[in-house]
Amino acid sequence: MLAVLAVAATLVAGLVTVASTSNAAGSVQTLFGGERPANTVRDSDPNSVELGLRFSASQAGSIRGIRMYRAQGMTQQHAVSLWTASGTRLASATVPAATAVGWQGVNFATPVALTKGTVYVASYHTAEGYPAESNYFAAGPVERGMLISAATDPTRNGVYTYGTTSVMPSSSYRSTNYFIDVRFVPSGTTPPPTTTRPTATTTTPPGTTTPPVTTTPPVTTTPPPSGTYVQPGTQGYRGSMSALTTYSAANGRAPSGCSWNQTYKYLDCTSTVLNLDHVYVQGGIYWRGCGDLNITQSVIDWYPSKTWHNIQAACQQPSAGAAYTIRNTTLQTSPSVTTYTGGSDIGGLNEYTGSVPMLVYNSLIQGFPQGLDPGRNSIIKDTEIYTQNAQCSGEICHSDGLFSQGGDNITYQGNYISVQFGIPAYATAAVFYQSSPGSTGNRLIGNYLSGGAYTLRNESSNGLDVIDNTFAGGVYGDYYLKPGASWGEWSGNVQLDGSPVTG
Repeated sequence: MLAVLAVAATLVAGLVTVASTSNAAGSVQTLFGGERPANTVRDSDPNSVELGLRFSASQAGSIRGIRMYRAQGMTQQHAVSLWTASGTRLASATVPAATAVGWQGVNFATPVALTKGTVYVASYHTAEGYPAESNYFAAGPVERGMLISAATDPTRNGVYTYGTTSVMPSSSYRSTNYFIDVRFVPSGTTPPPTTTRPTATTTTPPGTTTPPVTTTPPVTTTPPPSGTYVQPGTQGYRGSMSALTTYSAANGRAPSGCSWNQTYKYLDCTSTVLNLDHVYVQGGIYWRGCGDLNITQSVIDWYPSKTWHNIQAACQQPSAGAAYTIRNTTLQTSPSVTTYTGGSDIGGLNEYTGSVPMLVYNSLIQGFPQGLDPGRNSIIKDTEIYTQNAQCSGEICHSDGLFSQGGDNITYQGNYISVQFGIPAYATAAVFYQSSPGSTGNRLIGNYLSGGAYTLRNESSNGLDVIDNTFAGGVYGDYYLKPGASWGEWSGNVQLDGSPVTG
């Protein structure tokens, strides 16, 4: 089950009205913006079920309607509802039948007043399957604008109840997100104007927080071309530094299960599970635990130390099912570090075995010769990655944005990746697949890719799907395909001027 999210359409009396989903005050706000799944095919659960999202808002306002993500294969109409946390239905409506993949929604006849800080549930009923992503909320609630997914236990943000009739969903399973969303307008504001057209389906380029109004719906179910990536300066930790707890060798403070190595100035952590939320760590992290790693809403600054990576997961026998999840976090070299001088192939997070998935969302990674080196089943999504030319043992470091040294089923989606042009022999690619002949199931979808000798270099991945990416140029060309590697689906890829990039 994979993540989904893409469009901001509302259906009123059979007409589609497309409005901005900007999350600035004074506009319609949604929790998931333009996100979408790596796999838009439905989970074919044969049972009737009510699927929901628990949420609240940091300001009073009104809910104008509910939207749901229609996965591939979903064609029926769906009843949507808004509930109080105690189970009182406040409003309901019906999303008409449609076939296009993407966000589809409906406005209520009358907007529903929402009280600040109060938990509500948005839901829809389905008997034809649904999109879903397990462990989506495992790292904690999701925040965007004035909306936040809400539950005392963060694993219960996504809820469900089986049954043939619509009831308020209340059960949960593995922190799953079922991709139900609301259209919220803060008090004292007016929603932006909409454009109406006589059609019942539409999709909007995913991966942006302010999807543009479109005038012609696409005629296929494949993802829309280009423009789906996050924009520079929008990801990573975006709050006040004063809201973070500071840990440093200088102040001697450390999270539970960690202590400072004062000789080499890095944080040495031994806890089986490492959870960091709203922290500012001034130094690299060397973690010996073999369980889950969860970092949310934080800043981790690398300082010259014995740890080459910003976060080095050193366990050689990770627990079964372990995952490293990073959300809304900045991983960077310290502003005081003008030139990185650690090791080559080094980035924000290193996993020793290549067997634990990296799940990185809405984050910022900058200042290293490499962004990330993900292993099998990793998802890097809606993240900004910037590399720099750096010194490694007196020579220029090898530099890539995302560098896979092997592993199946790795998804890169909606990212903005920029690597150095300067030294082609070292700045290999914005995205590089290497060292695992026969790896399969890898996908590169809706990213901005810039720099390197070749912008995309595939030496090892078989059937690599390359869909809806924007190629901003490399020294020698857009891509390199080594004999023995192969493309899967290649579609919708363009250069900055909109001209197609053919595989």
